[in-house]
Order: sequence, then C-alpha cells, then structure tokens
Amino acid sequence: MAVAGRLTRALNPRWIASKSMETSSGEAIEQMQDRDTAISHLAADNSCAENSATFTSPSISKLGSLVKASVSNLSRQMLSTHVVRSSKRSDSQEHSISSGQSLADAMTECHTSINQYYGLAHQPTVTLSNEAPAKVKTDRKQATIASKQARIVEAKRNRLSMADTERKMQSLTVNALAPDISLVSRATRLAELCNHVKRNPSARLFAIDQRVVPFLLSLRAETERQRERRLADTKKLNGIINETLSVLGHAPRLSSKGIKILTIDGGGTKGLVAIETLKQLEIICRAPIHTLFDYICGVSTGGLLAVLVGSMKLPLDRCEEVYKDCSQKIFTRGTLAGTANLIAKHSYYDMAIWEGILRDELGTETSMLSTVKDRSLPRVGLVSTVVSDMPYNYVFRNYNHSVDSSSQYPGSCNVKVWEAIRASSAAPGYFEEFKIGRHIHQDGGVLNNNPTAIALHEAKAIWSEERLQCIVSVGNGRYEPGSVDMAQDMSSLRHKVGTIIHSATNTEGVHTVLNDLLPADTYYRFNPYMSEEFLLNEIQEERLQQMQFETQQYLRRNASKLNRAGQQLSASRSVQQRLGDWTADSYSTLASHLPSLA
Repeated sequence: MAVAGRLTRALNPRWIASKSMETSSGEAIEQMQDRDTAISHLAADNSCAENSATFTSPSISKLGSLVKASVSNLSRQMLSTHVVRSSKRSDSQEHSISSGQSLADAMTECHTSINQYYGLAHQPTVTLSNEAPAKVKTDRKQATIASKQARIVEAKRNRLSMADTERKMQSLTVNALAPDISLVSRATRLAELCNHVKRNPSARLFAIDQRVVPFLLSLRAETERQRERRLADTKKLNGIINETLSVLGHAPRLSSKGIKILTIDGGGTKGLVAIETLKQLEIICRAPIHTLFDYICGVSTGGLLAVLVGSMKLPLDRCEEVYKDCSQKIFTRGTLAGTANLIAKHSYYDMAIWEGILRDELGTETSMLSTVKDRSLPRVGLVSTVVSDMPYNYVFRNYNHSVDSSSQYPGSCNVKVWEAIRASSAAPGYFEEFKIGRHIHQDGGVLNNNPTAIALHEAKAIWSEERLQCIVSVGNGRYEPGSVDMAQDMSSLRHKVGTIIHSATNTEGVHTVLNDLLPADTYYRFNPYMSEEFLLNEIQEERLQQMQFETQQYLRRNASKLNRAGQQLSASRSVQQRLGDWTADSYSTLASHLPSLA
C-alpha cells in the first residue's frame, strides 16, 4: 500500500506541479542553453536508468516504463512552463533548486519504492547534473564502507576500555585497602576509587566482590572512635567514605523504626506555602527538617527546597529570604522583552539570571553525590521530565541503588546540584529547556507535579527490607475555580487553556490513590485551600503575604493532623531492630578482616 501511494503521488501532475512551484528554476534554466537541451539531458538520464535497472517480471518492467514515460512527458511540460515564468522574473532574484531536479527527485522516489518493494539490488539514480550515476554509486559505497569501519573501531575501543576499566579498578581497590597507610593517603586513594566508579558504573560489581563496602564501614567506625585525633583529616576521610558507599549503592542505617519520606510539590514562588508548613513541623518535632526524614523528593521549586533544607541544611527563614530575593530578580521583566524572548527561545524569562543565582547559592562544582559526605543528611531526589523522545520522568539522585535492586525511573547521580535544579524547574513557557548529555529536560511537573509516588518507589528500592513509617506530602496551595456558566453553549478560550493547565499541574490525583492505599497513621498530606488563584511567578509583596497568611490559617485548622505526623516522625527504633543493627555491624567488621577474593 505504501508503494502504491508513492507511485500515485509521483504520477499525479498536480503533485509534481506543486513540487516544482515550491522551488525556483532560474539557475537551472540559465545553466541550460534551451529547452531541447534540457529535455535531452533528462532523456539520457532516463535511458541510463533503464539500462541499469533489472526487473524480475514483464509486469514490473511495464510498470517501470510507464513511470519513466509519464514523468518524461510531464518534465517537458513543466520545463516549458518554467522557461516562460523565469523570463518574467527579475534577473536579481536568487533561485536555489531547479524544477528539473524536482522532477528527477520524483522519478527517483518511484524507482526506489519499486526496488525496495520487490527486493531489487540496484536502485537507479536520476540526476540532472553532469556527474555520472556510476560516480554517485561509487561515492555511496565508499561512504558505507567508511561508516562500517568507524563502527568496528568504536566497538574495539569499547572492548578495550572495559578491560582497562577492570584492571584499573583492581589496582585502585588494592591501593585503597592497603594496611598501615596515613589518613591523608587513604583519603586520596579512596577519592580516586570513587571517581573511577562514577565514570564507570560497571566497576561497582568488582568493588563489591572485593568486599570494599564492609571494609569502608569498619574503617568509618574506627575513625569515628578516634575523632579526637587529627579532626580535620578524619572528617575528610569520613566524607570520602560516605560518598564512596553511596556510589557503590550502600543504603545508610535508619535512625527510626521505618522509612520517613518528605515530598514537596512544584509551584514557583508558591513554594512559600511549603516553607510555612515545614516551619510548623519543625516547631512540633523540635528538630530541623534534615534530621526528621530519611528521603526528601521534590519537583521544580520543591526540588530547590529539598536541596536547600535537605542537602545544604539551610534554615527555613533563610530559605524564605532566598525565595523572595530570587523571585524579584527572575520574574521582573518587561512585557516586550519577555514576549520577544518567548518567541525566539520559548522562554519568557532570562535564563542567565536564574542560572547565575543557582551557581552563586549552590556552587558551580558541587555535585549531587558530594551532598552525602555528611552521613546525617538524607537521601535526596529531584524529578524532571525528559522530552527528547516520548516524555518520561527522570530522577536526579545523590545516591545509587544497590546492584540487587533497581528503580523503574531512569536517573543519574553524576550531575552538578545546580544543573539538577535547573533541569527540574524548566517550566515550559517560563524557562528554556535544559540539556544534560543527550537528554533534554523540562519541568518535572509536566508529567507529575506531586512526586509522592515516585519518592515511595525510590525509597523502597533503597531500603527494601525496611517498613514504611511516615510520609509527609507538602503541597503549595490549591484553588478550586468556579464552574462554567451552563447558559453558554461553549466555554471561553481562556477557560479551555486554564483547564488544560490545571489538569497538567493537578496534584490531588496522586494524593487520592495513596490516601486509599496507605494506612491513616502513615500518610499525611498538607495542601492548603486558597481564596484566589496565585501564579507561580507572583512577586507582589502583599500577595505573597496573603499566601502565607492563608497557609497559617489552614495549618491552625489542621493542628491535630500536624501533631499526629510529628509523633510518627519522632518514633524511635525498637529494641529488636537495634539488635539486628548490631548483628549486621558485627558481621561487616568480621567480613572486612577476611582475605579478599582476589
């Protein structure tokens, strides 16, 4: 059917006329002396194509002859038309493609479709240039050979790199586990091993086989007992140990009876709503946020807040200052400049300002994995949407999953912190897309503005043997618009666009499912109702204050729910669990002193 469609289109005079009308024929006509010369060139090429093509049946040969004859007749008519039209045009007008070549392209498409359908080895080439078809065929063959040789060389290079990776990993492991070396030397060697695993994830298997994880756990326990001596060197070594353990996929020990998860929705400057909720939670629990949770996950502005409170240990008052200061710098722009940038770059706001703020606040070289050097900090995940192909959620992590478990969500830990936030907050229309490697990222809220389900899946992949203790899901406010006037026959365009945006950023669908599936004393969702709609680029001080005031009122009405969540977060590990932890630590210490498999 596809071949029949191509032939019908190619033999249709209207199609060929439209193809020739799309291109101009000035240069082609000037290169030919007259119409008869042009037709003779076309006839010669058709003859060459007939001699080179081999048809397997009389019907196919007849079909090919019919195609060539039809296109030849049409070519004469169209060349005549273009001669008349070109004489009426200005001599200064530039023409890039000749009409004769458009007709030749139509013939080529016909011949190619026939050959591909019937499996013929040769595809005749029709061209109006002076270059012989044999020369074109030779060039294509040489290009094909060169491409195959390049792929062979690349495959050999990959095989060699795998062998080199294993040998280097073995050498680094032996050096890092060598006894009787100084703390500084140990830290340097572990840093080399950690960087090698970052660049070559497949090297993790070799490190685990060599019992690197038990050795590092035993070494960390020993250095923590000797913290009084050479405090600076001990702190540096423990930081590298923690980072290396995270790269190798080791799950940190929980301090409570189960997994405690915090998730924060996206919403731009409406992140002030989430900050107010977290402030009340800190007051109830009498502890900073980064000590209350084992895993923190955020989307867009929620990802920024997750990094600030979870990885940077920034006080919430300081987070509020950062939000207000950033919003004034980013979302202050003239309508004319914003519209022009939206048309040119699909971004209303200046990305240079936003990226500059991220680099200044978070550092240009701070990586996601470097945020786990302090073992008291939680695991953090930032959600974006990859739009390079079919859209899907992507998780930027400061951890690796173990070799025995995996996540359904692709992601990476080998990125800078500012890059992860930049990718997660690339809201379409507001900010440009952001490319990291071969992936093009947009705001995570494009697919999932409530990351609670993603966070639950990630946390269970990290601590597969642990039970779920508490999930606190924090929204950035919701506004229920009024219904459409049913007296109208159709809703307005503004209402249609608003409905699409509301549907794309709706966070309550995930909440409804989890609220039905999870126990009542485990899952807590805080998402205040707002008296009016607040945009994600709000910068007016009075509206920001109104947003915070309405959030405080909502939290006072839900004080009992906050208290229950605080009690769940404060529950300590049971005696049975502590005994199991002691047994696991003893086994790790014993395994670290056993001879290596190497």
